[in-house]
Amino acid sequence: SNSSTQISISLCMDRQSRKRVSIKDEGFFPYHNIQEAHEDDSVDVALVAAAIALVLAGVVNNMSGSMMSYVMPAFPAWLLYFTTIMYTVGFFVIALILGERPFSREILAWSSFRHILWLAFFTAVNGLAFQFSAAWVDGDFSQILTSLSLPQVTLFRYLLLPAQRCADRQLWCGFSCAKRTLRHCGLALVFMGILVGSIPSIHRLIMGHTGEASNLWYMVILFILMTTFDAFQQVHQDKAFRDPTAYLPPMSCLAWYNLISLPFYLLTIPLEAVPYLNGTTHSTSVSYALQNQREAFLCFQLHPSQDVIDASGCQMNVHVFWGHIGPLLWPLLFTFGYIGLFSTNAYLIKRKGVLFPNVVGAVIQLLAAVLFMSPGLVGQAYSVPFNWLPIVGCLIIGVGIWLRGKPEESRSYVFL
Repeated sequence: SNSSTQISISLCMDRQSRKRVSIKDEGFFPYHNIQEAHEDDSVDVALVAAAIALVLAGVVNNMSGSMMSYVMPAFPAWLLYFTTIMYTVGFFVIALILGERPFSREILAWSSFRHILWLAFFTAVNGLAFQFSAAWVDGDFSQILTSLSLPQVTLFRYLLLPAQRCADRQLWCGFSCAKRTLRHCGLALVFMGILVGSIPSIHRLIMGHTGEASNLWYMVILFILMTTFDAFQQVHQDKAFRDPTAYLPPMSCLAWYNLISLPFYLLTIPLEAVPYLNGTTHSTSVSYALQNQREAFLCFQLHPSQDVIDASGCQMNVHVFWGHIGPLLWPLLFTFGYIGLFSTNAYLIKRKGVLFPNVVGAVIQLLAAVLFMSPGLVGQAYSVPFNWLPIVGCLIIGVGIWLRGKPEESRSYVFL
């Protein structure tokens, strides 16, 4: 139901004292059910379905994010703001369908909107770092770098959520020694799976065997910074969802902070005059960068000018089944993947906290890396040689998730 439920929880206010705090869960559909320690089978089915949806949408999002940068390398700013417009509209529509009242006074109140502003900032920096570096990082290697979000989320969660640290300590005290050992081993296996699956990409990077992208070291660093801001954003989202003073239905939250990030992306249009940031090795004028936005729309509509085709700014001659529609296909797939990934991620953060979807999502990057081994899917220029290790890494991650077992229900808490 959507009725408010009164929850009394014990919080560790500091290392010396504890007190009881009574707070309310606002009951935001469909994220409102804060469960007790026991859960029925239907909740398990919902959790498994959400985890599977997270992985599938994440693979589509990650793979198409790289591919749209490869087939439209001359238009990084356009790819940022145009896809943002599409999935922001999608989030608002879903929020209205779910009855979340995205324009209500409660959401626009400072106690709620301050979280949205922080999320918009982290999202904007994350998007800028990704879009201007993605065209210069090999597809499979970019997936491995994205895996760096998990250890950073683990670290930032510990540092930035002190009340969650207290809840974790109380929870661990209730576990048997064997269960604690299994959970530690499970997380260790997830990290091991990431490392094993990364070996082929790291080896190619060391040996200098890159694909169409050149893996420029400063673009690799920029891509890694993207994962850092992504981790900050997810941890703060966990914090925002559990702030008892804020009214933040997840879909409305996603809609608003992506909308606010949009002006940052529009301001980057002149950066398309800067070499490397514009997907080429030469500079252009700011007026050309502005005119380039029209060319981007023509490329998206599959009617690019001959000058753009000659400059390889709009790739329509990739020898695969989607070759001539790539500039239309990949931005649309990225949009749908983004909506699916961030919707299910928000659901799982609301229910289980930020760590759980990141542990489950560790398999996303390796699965996407495996897809980049298929020339028939991504094209010969963007594919990498087949290797079993990413598949083995996925299996190890699966075993690690199984060993960690069913996650506990995440509860609202007060921030100290």
